[in-house]
Amino acid sequence: HACSVLQALHDVLAQISASGRFDSRELTFIRSFMHVFFEDFLFWNALLKDSRVKVLVFDNHNYNEGLIAAAKVQGIRTVELQHGLITNNDIFYVYPDFVRSVASKAFFPDTIFVYGEGWKKKLEKGAEHESNDIVVMGDYTYSTPPKPSEQINQKEKVVFVGAQKFMGKFYIEYIHTLAALLLKKHADWKILIKHHPSEKDKQQYDVLLQYPNVSFAADTDDLLSLLRKSSIQISYYSTTLYDALGLEVLNFAVQNHSPYADYCREVVADGIALPIHMGEDPVELYHAKNDISMPPREYYFAPFNEVLAQKELNLKGNL
Repeated sequence: HACSVLQALHDVLAQISASGRFDSRELTFIRSFMHVFFEDFLFWNALLKDSRVKVLVFDNHNYNEGLIAAAKVQGIRTVELQHGLITNNDIFYVYPDFVRSVASKAFFPDTIFVYGEGWKKKLEKGAEHESNDIVVMGDYTYSTPPKPSEQINQKEKVVFVGAQKFMGKFYIEYIHTLAALLLKKHADWKILIKHHPSEKDKQQYDVLLQYPNVSFAADTDDLLSLLRKSSIQISYYSTTLYDALGLEVLNFAVQNHSPYADYCREVVADGIALPIHMGEDPVELYHAKNDISMPPREYYFAPFNEVLAQKELNLKGNL
């Protein structure tokens, strides 16, 4: 199998090089990626060969192509767990229609579990999965969603900002403007920032501590607990905007202030957030539009279906 895979990589690389569509820098990147893919394939193929593994479960499929290829060779079913935001703009999901003819040969998982029907509807717009391969499993994370009878904790005058990795520059610029605006017009409101768990340069945000109305949540603080006490959430595009559903939080998505404007417009189009621009007053908007209705939480985060999970994964006993 290894020789066949290596030969296939050489053949594809030769076709790509002969096409004339890529410059030398791009070809170097493609060769590097193929090298990493082949090393991953060799590792996983050796590990899984002659094993008793029947089903392999992992989070994102992207960058796991070598693992998926090895599983296919060994006849092992692959299952991806939704790990966060899925959008129409993502380069790893909701592929254009021309991919459909080769999707079965590509290194997509056999099945993907999603949190709710809303995410399935998004994936069904893409060409990488048939509808039957997208399974609404419910929220299988460690979060503790609100129960229908649960009272939301007393709301505080808090603007929650859930930052995203690689976007510190934009968040810092925006929060500089927001903090100054709140100090001038709404001195009793506070800004609470939570770093993305994978943020590599958290120290860059320390410049915001010059503002007395800015503080940071601990990395270990529970996201839903923070949202329960917040009145407003401001982000660009993030799963945290969807996490806030059912928690009486008014979401805003910052528009036209980053290279990800399409993503920001999509969360507005989904009815998850209202648009906000640099310099706009979120507190005034909050008081003016606090009766905005959003999709029910269950549309994006259905209750976890343990029975279905046992069936799909061919498990016995309790999860």
